[in-house]
Amino acid sequence: MDHAQNSPALSVGRVLAGVRRIRIARVGGACDSVLLPAGIKTALERDFTGWQMVTPDQLSSADDRQIWQEAHSNECPGIIAGHFRGRQVEYVLNLVRRNDKILEQQIVFFEASRQGFKSVVLDPPSPVAL
Repeated sequence: MDHAQNSPALSVGRVLAGVRRIRIARVGGACDSVLLPAGIKTALERDFTGWQMVTPDQLSSADDRQIWQEAHSNECPGIIAGHFRGRQVEYVLNLVRRNDKILEQQIVFFEASRQGFKSVVLDPPSPVAL
């Protein structure tokens, strides 16, 4: 797959096509206000320093941003929560970071376990179009 041709939000859709999404609690309108479980927040701070969830403002074109706002204004394009493997809610995060003039993306699955959440990188860091 050529990541340079894909926007971050579109890549998540391809990876998880057909998965039933559930709504997750949000405070206000920004993606960083999404209420993620504490274990995921800790893992993000510890293992994914410098990475952030994709926000509507980061979608690749004005058309993409408009379509997102019209169809999903109460959701964050960087997070999909759902029952992927059973009864427990699990999470997939579309993370991006900017290094100089390069924007990188990775997709991480947070698998529920008895010990909390285990992160599994579904799509390792790769460059995407700006």
